[in-house]
Amino acid sequence: MLNLVEKLAEHRTVGHAPREELTWIASRAFLRQLSPGEVLTAKGTRPVGLFVVLSGSFSMAVDRGVGPRKAMEWHAGDVMGMLPYSRVISPPGDAVAQEASEILQLPGEHIRELAEKCHEVTAALVHAMLDRARAFTSSDLHDEKMVSLGKLSAGLAHELNNPASAIERSAALLDDQLEQSERAALALGGLQLTEAQIAAVDALREACLLTGEPGVRSPIEEAEREQAIADWLDDRGLDMSVAEQLAETPVTLNQLDVLAETISGPALNAVLRSAASVCSVRGLASEIQDAAIRISGLISAIKGFTHMDQAPVAAAVDAAFLSYS
Repeated sequence: MLNLVEKLAEHRTVGHAPREELTWIASRAFLRQLSPGEVLTAKGTRPVGLFVVLSGSFSMAVDRGVGPRKAMEWHAGDVMGMLPYSRVISPPGDAVAQEASEILQLPGEHIRELAEKCHEVTAALVHAMLDRARAFTSSDLHDEKMVSLGKLSAGLAHELNNPASAIERSAALLDDQLEQSERAALALGGLQLTEAQIAAVDALREACLLTGEPGVRSPIEEAEREQAIADWLDDRGLDMSVAEQLAETPVTLNQLDVLAETISGPALNAVLRSAASVCSVRGLASEIQDAAIRISGLISAIKGFTHMDQAPVAAAVDAAFLSYS
């Protein structure tokens, strides 16, 4: 027992207590040797006593939804297990020896008597318990922050994916439409249109670029509109390949009739191809701009949430506020 008292006297947590208190503990405790990987206290089971770590080390991993993570560590000079006035019923994880370790175990039935007869040791153990509670609280907060960060990252990735995919899709289509627009512009340039015909072409382009048409057409309505434009083109022996592009614009059959009264024949084909390609290019450019604005808005929101665009320095204080307070 004398050897146990000497070991307790050298212990960082309880070594400053009066010798009679250390002797009281040594007379009721016993030594335990643990091998690396051996579980001292298992998750969900009540600790069997107070453990005074004399050598070696222990750790506890806790899974709070983000995978097992080391929550606590104990080394020589620490105490663990049951502590006076602690309300912990069972540990949240397994306390496992990380190396060959030696502990002094005081059985649980002596904990109440310990608090009554060993005041200095009890005070030291209560401080250790408070430190342990703060460590667990800090670990809990860290895990909660990591979970929140994971949810925020997943949500942000989802929100960024939609506009980013829209930009990628529109940019791929834009390359093809620009090539078609260039060919249509060359064909249109060789027609030598009159001023009246040029005015009719400009009117059609302006009609294509209007965005004030109320509501959104259903797939059935869109198919009916495309078929109506295709029939209009077919009746006049024109190229029907532009029907889909024209159907996506607000242009009406009446506006097409007005154009056909001014321009006819192969020239009308070139005008319609040019107008359709220009409208498609403008539409795709608008989609890219809208998606980019969406991404910019998301980034601004994240910056505002994290204050990442603010320097970590003291801000100026209004002198009038200081004089008032």
